[in-house]
Formats: sequence, C-alpha cells, structure tokens
Amino acid sequence: MAEFQEKVRFIDIGLDDTATIRLVEGIKDTDVKYITLSYRWTAETPNTNLKTGIKDKYHKSISTENWPQIYNDVVALSRALGIRYVWIDSLCIIQDDGKDWNIQASLMHRIYAHGYLNLANACAEFSPGLEVTRDPLSVSPCVISRTRTDGSREYWACFRNFNPTEALSFAPLYSRGWCYQERFLATRTIQFSQQLYWECKAGHASESFTGEKGLAWSRDSASQHPDILTSVDQASDRRLSSALGASVERDWCVAGLWKKHLTRQLIWGRVSRRYGHYNEFEKIRDTAYYISLENQLDGFPSWSWASCPTSPDSSFITWPGYTGEGHYESLVEIETIIPLNYQALDLGYPGFESATMILRTPFDFLGFDAEQLLSKWESWYSSCNVDAREPNGDKCRFQVSIDLDRPILGVVKKEDLRLLPIIMEYQAGGWDTVRIQGILLETLGVEEGLPTFRRMGKWSHIYCARTHPSPIPGLLGYFDNEERLGIELGEFRKRRESLPFHRYKLV
Repeated sequence: MAEFQEKVRFIDIGLDDTATIRLVEGIKDTDVKYITLSYRWTAETPNTNLKTGIKDKYHKSISTENWPQIYNDVVALSRALGIRYVWIDSLCIIQDDGKDWNIQASLMHRIYAHGYLNLANACAEFSPGLEVTRDPLSVSPCVISRTRTDGSREYWACFRNFNPTEALSFAPLYSRGWCYQERFLATRTIQFSQQLYWECKAGHASESFTGEKGLAWSRDSASQHPDILTSVDQASDRRLSSALGASVERDWCVAGLWKKHLTRQLIWGRVSRRYGHYNEFEKIRDTAYYISLENQLDGFPSWSWASCPTSPDSSFITWPGYTGEGHYESLVEIETIIPLNYQALDLGYPGFESATMILRTPFDFLGFDAEQLLSKWESWYSSCNVDAREPNGDKCRFQVSIDLDRPILGVVKKEDLRLLPIIMEYQAGGWDTVRIQGILLETLGVEEGLPTFRRMGKWSHIYCARTHPSPIPGLLGYFDNEERLGIELGEFRKRRESLPFHRYKLV
C-alpha cells in the first residue's frame, strides 16, 4: 500500500475553508484516507488541467476560481467527512506528458480500489456538480390508511415503481470513459442521480429503499463469470479494462478480453438498445460520431469490443453450467496470441492493449449473399438477415442474422467478406435447439504466409435439431433427448479432431 501511494499524486485540500489547496507527490502514511471522483469531462475541465509547466505552481497552491462546480463539491463534501486528500484525474495526472499518463494509468485500478470513498456524478450530462434531482414520488411514500373490520388501522406506504440498478447501469456517466470500471473497483461509492445511492461490497441502498446485502458481482470469477462479463459489457474504457480484467480474472487480459475465455468472448456484440433518457443508439447512427472516435479505436484489434464505437453487449452469451441455459463447443482454437503494448499492471500478471491472433479451425467459411449484405450496410446500426447459400452460390439454404460493428468508411468488396463459425450452443429438451455464432470478417490479404482478416461484425443462426439438418457440414445432427445428444456430441468431437485445420490471422 505504502509503495503504491508514494507513486501517486493527491490533492491536499485541508480540513476546512482556511486551508490552501495544493498538489502533493505521494503519501507515505499507509493509513491515509482519500476520496476519488467518477465524472465525465466537460468543456471546462481542460482549463485547470495539471500540465508540465504549472506543476511546480500547483505544489504551492491551486486556485479554485475557474474550477468546474463538481471539483468544489468534492472538496466541500470531503472536508465535511473529515477527509483531507482527494484524487481527481485531471489534477493528478500530467495531461501533456504521455509517459506520466501511462505510469499513472497503470495504477488507476489501485487508486480506486484503495480509496476510502468514490463520489460518482451519475447524471453527468444533466448536472455540472454533485447534485441530486429527486422525484418526490420516488423518495417519499404516499401513505394510505384504512380501518380494518376489528377497528384497528392499517397503513400502506406506496412508492413509485423504480429500478435503481437499471437507472445507474445506463446512466450517462457509465456509457463512456472508464467510469463503470471505477464503480466496480471502488470499495464504496455514493451515486448522485435521481436520488442518492450507496454501493459497497457488503450491500447497496437508495433513499427509497435500503436494498439488499451484496452487489451483483464477485471477485471469485470461477463462480461468477457471467457477472464479470457484464462488467465488461458496460466498461467503455479501453485501457483500464486490462487492469480490471487482471484484478478479477488473475489471467492475461488482452484488449479488454480475458485469455482464459477468449474464444467465447470473440462473439461479443455492440449495444443496440434504448435505455431511459440516455440513448447511445441514436448517437451511433451518425457516422460522423464514429469518425470522431476512429483514431482512438484504431489502436485496438478489430476482434475486441474496444475497437467498437459503442458499448459492447454480450447478454446473448450464456455459459457452460449456467442454470437453465445451453452448453458450448468451440469451433475454433486460438493457436497463438502475439501481444502488443504490454501494460505493467502492478498485479503480478500481464495485460495488453492489443494483440494479433492466429486461429485454427477445421470448419470452412459459411457461404452467404455478400452483395445482399452490402446493400443493407447503410443501416449498419440495425440487425439484418442475409441468405446463406450452397458453396456454388445457387441455392439459399437458410438465413443468418448479422450485426455490424461499424459503418463502411472505405471500400469493402463483396468477395472480401467471410462468415467464420466460432461457437456452437446446444440444448436438449423442449426445442432441442442448436445455435451457431460467429464473426463477419473482411480479408486484408496475406501476412507472413497466413490469410489475414479483420472483424466487421458478428452473426448467428438457430436451428431445431429434431426437424432440420445441420446447416454447416460436420456439426450436430439429429437429436431429441439428452441420450441422443450425448451420442451426437461424441461423433462431433471425433470429426472435429480428425478434420484438417485451416489457419487464419486476425488483427
């Protein structure tokens, strides 16, 4: 703890209004308490950023005259709680020094994890400070009473129907930046939204209800992997993800995905739903919005959600052993991961911002009507159905549902598009269904003797094993019960091992 704190800058705000606010370089006291802030930058934020030329000045004193309102609110609240130090990214990281930024960014998971309290401006788009815009019907009950037949009085406290978990998960603050991950890592957080919310490892509460004990996530990834993946879905930062992933999975984290479960996570999808007052979906329909992010996204591999202009949504993924859901077989094998941009996470295990991946698969690309897909690409933000065809292209066999990752900004040729199967989900009983999921690829030529591709989207197809043959040769055939499914799985695995492998490179 002491070693970590000595590497980090803090803002010393003192304990009352007479204190001079100044920047300090590290703290040796291991028991020191400090408060962190989760917020979204505004046009005002850069006006008071820490920069190389004013660092010495900030060591003596920091003028609050031009501070954003939210900084003043943090100081007032921290002093009221008797907390002398605060950590705010724009004031504690030198914003015009890339080397310093990288060093401090590699420690941010520890900064939030060891903070005494995190303050979160959840309604970031609508509030310049730590304000609460309460709906009286949400926080104060309407009390109704009646007289029972025995003459006693009965009272009912009626609250407006409100889901605090959903309200926070899709609040403006958690749609961009690394704010969702700050929420995950913090020991305790106060959320400023339609009302005050409290979150900690032991429980959560709101002004309306005291809530339930325990949060919907766990650091034990072996037992709570679906919850961890949910945290990835909503974590929009592309760099702190590596630290978050390592702290949860204790495994390699590659561009926001974990090596241990990488094959399954390759079929992530982007968000395409509408939630409450904040509508990210409407934003992404504007191609200019994607173009504005292109430079930031280019540094990440196309097969990672980090390269996507919107938040990822993997709610369609279920996990082996997860109650009530199907099971999986991988249709590809990750032969090699060539990591780039190593991150020293200070956790004893590595993370990487980017990587090249080499896949092996015994299954061929799925034939489909690429021209039909190109004709629908203009509305890339909506799912579309495309005909899958026989290898000779003459006959339509079935349709696949495709979700595209991004608009076309250059030239995409129909002959360069491929559908690669990635996983097969199966479930006996009831419908006896099989779902094939994969990724849409664009060929980039040959690199180092391997056909090289980039991801452009994901696709899926569901068929009933009782009534339809496998749409891809070699997958599961007919089954209508668990016993028959077991036989088919055995045959499938034998075929998978005996077929020759194709090797592809994903960048």
